[in-house]
Order: sequence, then C-alpha cells, then structure tokens
Amino acid sequence: MAETLTSLIDYTRKRADMEGTAFVTDDEITHYLNDEIKAMYSKMVNIEEGILFATVAPTLTKVGDNAYALPSDFMRLVDVNVYTGSQWVPASPADPQEYYQLLDDTYTGDYDTRFFLHRNNTLDRYELFVFPVGSASNLGVRYIPNMPTLSLGNETLNWPSNWHQVPVLGAAIKCVIKEESDPSALMIEQESEIRRVLKDVRAQKIATVKTLRHIGPTNRRRFRLNRNF
Repeated sequence: MAETLTSLIDYTRKRADMEGTAFVTDDEITHYLNDEIKAMYSKMVNIEEGILFATVAPTLTKVGDNAYALPSDFMRLVDVNVYTGSQWVPASPADPQEYYQLLDDTYTGDYDTRFFLHRNNTLDRYELFVFPVGSASNLGVRYIPNMPTLSLGNETLNWPSNWHQVPVLGAAIKCVIKEESDPSALMIEQESEIRRVLKDVRAQKIATVKTLRHIGPTNRRRFRLNRNF
C-alpha cells in the first residue's frame, strides 16, 4: 500500500503526540523517516540474499573495453546470465586480481563468460567487467536497487501490508527522544513490527520457491528465459 511522504509525516506526528507543534519540523521528520526506511530496507534485503527485491537491469552502457556501467540506483549484484542464442546460462564470477590473465585467456564461447564487480569512486558508480567482451551484448543482469530518498510530499513509499509502520515508529521514537520523553513503549512496538515485516518477507520468499517447484520442466525452461523475473 503506497503512502505519500506527507501522510508518513502526519502518522509520525500522531505516534509521537506532536500534532500542531513546530518543536520538530517536517524537514527533521523527513530526515528521520528516510533514515528509518533505509535501515529497514537493509534488514529486508539481507534475507535470502535479497532475491525478493531483485530487478532486471536495462541494457548496460559500455564505458571501457570490458567495462559496463551498472544502473545509478545499484546496491547489490544478484546474478549475471548470458544468452547463447537458444537459452540463458549463468556467467561465472572471476577474481579482479586476475584482470590481465582474464584478458589473455582463451574462451570457448558464451558458456565460458566471466565477470567481476568494480566500484569506480572517481565517477561514483559501479561497473561490471565482462570477459570475453563480446558476450556483454547478450547479458542479463539482476540487481538490488537502492531505496530512493523521499523529499517531496507527493512521493510515495510503495511497501505492502502496513510495512510503513516500522519507519513511522522509528521516526516517532527520534522525535520523542528529542523532546526528552520516554520512547520505550514505541520502541517495543517497533521491534514487534520489525519482526512481523521480516516474517512477511521470509514467507513471500518461501511461497516463491514453492511456486517454482511446481512448474513443469517445459514451463520451467520458459520461466528461466524470461528476463523480467
């Protein structure tokens, strides 16, 4: 259920019992909410390697002989596959310390594609190095995106099943602490909500695995070829 930043600020004020006061500004609450959203998102994507939150990268832009820029919202790599012309096959992780050896290696085709992840701090981006270079045009990359920062009142947090209660409670706790009041009741409630949300995430991952196991051999192959998964 999508919640706008404006509604999240209102919920936070209600939970902190700070409606109609400027003791804590909306900008401060926005900062608190973004911190809490990112903290909770980090917990969620650590479950089962974050597969539930994976998305498919668009066609990568070549930025070097073997280097391709990953999307600007890149957070974590899930997997890399290459299309051979008839099916998708997984590429193999390589050791970045063997860069020159990877350039000189003889490859037997797309089945032998290798890659490693690189952080380019100068240009503030992540890059994927792929060997041999010709395989990159047929790459399928899945990754976990960063959680966007909310700044405008009409921007939304698109989380299901009242998951937004976790960052709201966290922001309310910070408001209460600033007021030098006791946040213990809110902290207990937030811990309960965190457990509920993480349980929901685990349950959805289990449901996905059960669904895959019930797909027949023919459909399973088609499912693997679908880059939108």
